This record gives sequence, structure tokens and C-alpha cells, in this order.
Amino acid sequence: MNSKLALVLIVAIVGIAECKPNADLRARMIAKAQAAKRGADEWPYGWFEYASLVGKCVGALNWLEFLEMDPPKEGMLAEACPKAIELAESMKDSSDDDEQKLNQLMKDMFPLLQCVNLQAEREEVFVAVSLNDKNAEEDVFLKESQQLADVCEKVYESAKKEEETFKDNLKKMSSEKRENAMDMLRRFLSTKKA
Repeated sequence: MNSKLALVLIVAIVGIAECKPNADLRARMIAKAQAAKRGADEWPYGWFEYASLVGKCVGALNWLEFLEMDPPKEGMLAEACPKAIELAESMKDSSDDDEQKLNQLMKDMFPLLQCVNLQAEREEVFVAVSLNDKNAEEDVFLKESQQLADVCEKVYESAKKEEETFKDNLKKMSSEKRENAMDMLRRFLSTKKA
């Protein structure tokens, strides 16, 4: 096994081990999954996508810390992750009313969350392929997901329209939660491709 690949695998394992589960987030996800049993319309798909993004962010930051590297200045880790993590932290003490409004925001943002997640995954694979001294242009995931990344360009372009819907919902939230959500939205909207 290539030594760089072994290092990446070790970093991945250490990164996963270092990530301590957030009991509040876990309880919230369980409650949402139980609510989903009552009807398909209640399935928390937006929250799953958001949780996946936060997980990727936390995992990547752990990798960088383990490798004693600074976070990048561009891409998902630099643009979307800080605000996604900050929003997750700010939601710990959210009221039921704020959480209901965030539920709708997550549903409305679902395509955008999927695109940000896809781009984050593409960036992660690109780094892993590069560390393994392989050609990123030949990587099957990067090649095959390019069409999805292209579709995401349309999502990014239409996000301005979606922003108005978000703003309407945000007006109904407390001012602190609204500002945190808007900061995250601005980061998502400004983040296209690395």
C-alpha cells in the first residue's frame, strides 16, 4: 500500500474517532426520524443533508489539524463550513418555534445543500487523489459527478430567487437566529466551485 494512501486512511480513522457526537443533534435527528414515521412529508431530508455537510466540515477540519495544515482559503471548507458549523452551534438553544422555521428553511434549501455537499465531496476526493499521486482527471467519481456539478451551477444561479423565500421565512424567526441563518445562506450563495 502506498505510504500516502496509508497516511490518508490513518487520518480518516483518527478524524472519525476525534469527532465527538453532539447529543443535542443526535436527539434532534432521532426526534425528526420518529416524526417522519407519521408521514413522508415530514421526513427531515434537509436536516440530513445539512448534518452531512457539517459532518464533512468537522471531519475535514480534524484531518487538517492532524496533518498540521492550515484550512484552505477557498472552496467549501473555507466558504461554507465556518458558517454551517456556526449555525449548528447556534441552534443548540433554539426554541421549538425557531426550529419549525428552520425545518422549512432546510426543505427550501435542499437542492442548494445537495450541491454544496456534492462540491465538498468532490473537493475531498480531489485532495485524496492528489495525495495518492493519481490524476484527478482520471478519477471515476470526479469524472462522473461533473454532470451533477454542472447542474449545480443552475442551482447556484437560481439561488437568488430562493433567497427571497428564505428571507420571508427568516422574518418570522428571532433576530439572532435569523442573522446566523442569513450568514450561512450568504456563504452558500457565494460558494460556487473551487
